[in-house]
Amino acid sequence: MDATRLTLVIAIVLVLAAAVGWVLCWLFLRLNRHAEAPHPQEPADETVRRALDARDAAILELGEMRRDFARQIAAKDAELEATMSGLGNARREAMEWRRAYEDLSGSTPQS
Repeated sequence: MDATRLTLVIAIVLVLAAAVGWVLCWLFLRLNRHAEAPHPQEPADETVRRALDARDAAILELGEMRRDFARQIAAKDAELEATMSGLGNARREAMEWRRAYEDLSGSTPQS
């Protein structure tokens, strides 16, 4: 038997083995149909649905967090503006007091 014939015989045997295995698998599944498990797509569909629901919930929560942070930033900006305004008023008042003191004493205060 030469190499070509041997290769051809091995290939035919492998094809026949695969065909016999497929037929036996099909027959086994036909005979055991009553003990069939739920369709494998159902759990995957449920998993996908839960993942989509979780994604939607996360998107909503992210939107709420962004709105909350925007409100907090606006409040901090208003607080900063009020503080800066108060600081400016305090500096102007301190300068007025300093000028009044200098006018009364005729000299510069020693710091």
